[in-house]
Amino acid sequence: MTDIHIVKVQGRALPVSKKFAVEICNFIRYRPMNKARSMLVDVLEGKRAVPFRRYKKDQSHKKEVGPGRYPMKSSYFFIRLLDSLKKNAEQKGLNSDDLVVSVAMANKGPTRMRQGRHRGQMKNTHILLCAQEQETKKEKKKT
Repeated sequence: MTDIHIVKVQGRALPVSKKFAVEICNFIRYRPMNKARSMLVDVLEGKRAVPFRRYKKDQSHKKEVGPGRYPMKSSYFFIRLLDSLKKNAEQKGLNSDDLVVSVAMANKGPTRMRQGRHRGQMKNTHILLCAQEQETKKEKKKT
């Protein structure tokens, strides 16, 4: 595949937990973009839990998922990034219905010390999402 069929969006220094961001990335990776967005909307509404595979210590069991949570703030930022990714694809001339999230990655962002009586660190996260057009079955048979 060439770079023309790939779209990417980056969220820099977002006020999101890195652990939640990693689990959401694993939740939406390799899924069609419309399905990934609808799954995150279900998380916002409390209908579906995000399965926690790596950071699952002391997590309660959720129905049909196992250990999981409802990271609403993180889901909100991911929905915004997916919407931006869809707009980037339309701007590039790609079919937004055939997009699949191929790369979903969360990294540690900058940390700053807070001032005042309640000191502590403000931690941020960098998020990278890439999507590419999926070949339809008709195109595969022709080639």
